[in-house]
Amino acid sequence: MLSAREAAGRMSVSVATIYKLCARGLLRHVRVLSAIRIPESALDGLSHKK
Repeated sequence: MLSAREAAGRMSVSVATIYKLCARGLLRHVRVLSAIRIPESALDGLSHKK
């Protein structure tokens, strides 16, 4: 599981973009208390949709 910052770094986008993708339901994530965690497999799935 990656933090929003780690996911942003791997995708070369801003952290704000990661939060927007999560909010729109385009990026699978899990909320742990106030933090968002993104499975690595979710990043792979998103990059294939380009």
